[in-house]
Amino acid sequence: MRNYLHLLLLLLSINLVAQTDDDCATALVGVTGVNTGTMITDNTTGYLEEGDYLVPLFGQTISGYTAFTWSGGDGFFSINVTGIATDEWNISLSQDCDFSTSASLYQGLLDPVLATEVGCLYLEGGVDYVIGYSTDSGNEGNIEFEFIFPIAIAPAANAVCSGAELVGPGGIITTNCEANNISGDLDMACPSEDAPTCLDIGSGPVFWYMFTTDANVEEINIAINGSAITPQVALLDGGCGSLTIVDACDDSGDVTFAVSANTDYWVAVGEESAGAGGSFSLDITASLTAVGDDCEIESLTLGAALDGSTTCASAPTDGFCSLSTTNDHAVYYDFTVTGSDNVDLSVEMAGGTGVTGTSATDIVIEIYESGCADALPNISTLGTPCSALGVTTTYECVPPGTYTLAIGSPATTAGDFVVTVSQLVVGPANDACANADALVALTDDCTTVELSGTTVDACPEGFTGPTCGYDAQSVVWHEITLPVDAIGVEISNITGGVAITLFTDNVCPTPAGFFAGLDCATLDGMVVGMTGGNSYLIGVSTDEALESAYTFDVLAIVPPMNDDCATALDITADAATGAVSNNNCATADDNVCTF
Repeated sequence: MRNYLHLLLLLLSINLVAQTDDDCATALVGVTGVNTGTMITDNTTGYLEEGDYLVPLFGQTISGYTAFTWSGGDGFFSINVTGIATDEWNISLSQDCDFSTSASLYQGLLDPVLATEVGCLYLEGGVDYVIGYSTDSGNEGNIEFEFIFPIAIAPAANAVCSGAELVGPGGIITTNCEANNISGDLDMACPSEDAPTCLDIGSGPVFWYMFTTDANVEEINIAINGSAITPQVALLDGGCGSLTIVDACDDSGDVTFAVSANTDYWVAVGEESAGAGGSFSLDITASLTAVGDDCEIESLTLGAALDGSTTCASAPTDGFCSLSTTNDHAVYYDFTVTGSDNVDLSVEMAGGTGVTGTSATDIVIEIYESGCADALPNISTLGTPCSALGVTTTYECVPPGTYTLAIGSPATTAGDFVVTVSQLVVGPANDACANADALVALTDDCTTVELSGTTVDACPEGFTGPTCGYDAQSVVWHEITLPVDAIGVEISNITGGVAITLFTDNVCPTPAGFFAGLDCATLDGMVVGMTGGNSYLIGVSTDEALESAYTFDVLAIVPPMNDDCATALDITADAATGAVSNNNCATADDNVCTF
């Protein structure tokens, strides 16, 4: 008798806190509060087949509904369920009578004595809910629910959208192409009403993550970084309760989404086989397109400061300054040295914040002759190009042309910079072979002509040449043209500590050869066997530390008409006519004359 009385009181208490009915709309009328410890009992015997609903509950024909107002706190709760065990039951939770988007919380047999814990009920205080339960015709009978704190299933907080775990410091993902890892085990997750219906995400457990993009972002990449399952991901915006899928859901393991700056985004992570559970690990990375990336060369103007960044740049095409060609970063800029003379260039590298707002902490540089290869040859470098941040690196003796400046950072030091490339010093006007001083006309009257200039700030050549090594010395150039009847030249009175070399032609930038008699000569010397009327190059060189002004004399050797024994003049005839003769410019003669 006591047992029957207890059951009667229990049933009366149930009617005070929840409304059960064959019809969902009727069940929602007059609902009152329930909390943990509350028990609800229903008997589906006599319930009609669910033919009047647009979407039958999980396709089963007999459905019942229990509506209630949750009076407890916000969080996940479970219900212990007992019921008829002759067939399967489906149990779901909704906030209205449309169960078309509700995932099944339980599907299986129910024992009439041993309770089955059904978890993943996320309940908010003061909100009305409906528990829907369905079975097939012929399996009607008692079903009993008891609200409890989770025992077997204790979902993580981010199993609901409103509890989404923040990604990045303070929930902000910085655009630096560095991965922000998220991980979880879907065995600890639950189905979610906010989950998008795409792939299998909307029909199984879901974990939620949330982040805000910064002002520099262009794309978000989500990639697997070690997972026991095949995770499916959706990127969404708009806010919990009104989320919209960005692009499409993805299960490829590596997907990139175009995103907006300063915008909130949510990531829903589900599993390919919905409900199977399992662990996952994903990297979320914010990126931008680096200007000058992957040898897509941008231009800079000499003398003007330029903001740039190695952030998110690809690895360098070669390992300059020991950069990795797989993990480090480099960008490329071209510039043009105009004019006709060699120049000195300075490359000033400073930290900056003009692109991403985060300064690079290490910068290395290299200058290439063309494209992204072939470093400048024969160029003297002053400074530390492989540790260039905060210093100025000088490149001496850069000839006119277009060059590429490579700016790189090791993987963890990438960031913004300010670079200024300036033209510092122009060498002597005749520094380049092609600009040889050719204003001198040698005379045929056996008189000397003084040539002068300076080797200060002159540059080495791109060839070795004479014995003094033109690829290591400071070299300037003169060009002479012989009178038509000249056969050679004489060099004398050399000052300034320079060495004089007479070349066999005037072909620049690399003359064919030089005369052995005037090969890096520092003393007076003479060369014969040259061709009158032709032009020849004279190189003036010295060590860089000894650069100075210089002078030297050049004499065109034009032998007198009686230079040879066979063309001896008649002294008697000369005396009669008043002709005067001398041996200036006469050449050595091994002949023995007979009178």
